[in-house]
Amino acid sequence: MRIAPSDIEAIGEAVAPLIGLPVWAVHKLAMNMLVIFVGKKRVMEDDKALPPSVFGQGEWGIWIATDWRLEGATDVIVSSGDDKALILPGVQQLVDTRIDSIRVFPPGLDTHFTFSGQRTLKVFPVETQESLHWRLYAPQGRMLNIGPGNTYSFASKDEPQKDEHGEG
Repeated sequence: MRIAPSDIEAIGEAVAPLIGLPVWAVHKLAMNMLVIFVGKKRVMEDDKALPPSVFGQGEWGIWIATDWRLEGATDVIVSSGDDKALILPGVQQLVDTRIDSIRVFPPGLDTHFTFSGQRTLKVFPVETQESLHWRLYAPQGRMLNIGPGNTYSFASKDEPQKDEHGEG
């Protein structure tokens, strides 16, 4: 499916409120998955059963579910394929930074999240048919889903998802 400039603009509008917001937590999940909590910290009722190190959720949550690489100004800090012992300390460098920009590139919806301190998280999808690349959880239960392939969708967490290209 062809990604038009209007598609990139729609995604850009959805992520624009993140610009300038602080990152207060980054967690490494199974496989190559990362979750980045941005904006105000919200404590949820379910959090009371969790250890304090993972207590709370972000006003915004970015869930990365495909391959990624975190780069500094002159070097690669860490990537999703690195040894597990290196990943968490590497991505923790994003904590206490702010999001400077988010750029999405056609045709595969590769995404660059640029943070203060000259750090860029580059997300590059490797699956084209089935898997989500990344998801943005926004306030009021809204979600932006990027992937699979070059599809994207906007939805509420309580409504069925339909991609913006009319499929789903």
